[in-house]
Amino acid sequence: MRPRPSIGPNLWETQTSRSVRSRYRKPSEPKPPRADAIIVAPATYNTINKFAQGIADTYALGLLAEAPGLGIPVVVLPFVNSALASREPYRRSV
Repeated sequence: MRPRPSIGPNLWETQTSRSVRSRYRKPSEPKPPRADAIIVAPATYNTINKFAQGIADTYALGLLAEAPGLGIPVVVLPFVNSALASREPYRRSV
């Protein structure tokens, strides 16, 4: 039985033939191609609430905040415990 490849930047780059970005580009660097879609998995309590509020205090959240305005579909897969999931701010965010 063949071992399964771990999910990570190398696998994504191999599967998509595109480089994985983890920082903002410099003005002198060319714009990369626009994503077809974005998957957020696992999405934590903080990530979901910040995304819903449009908070862009990290590179990843900056991309998420911008995506809906660019027409890029975003799929969010929540991964929170039941205590956090029951909180009203979280429920509004979802």
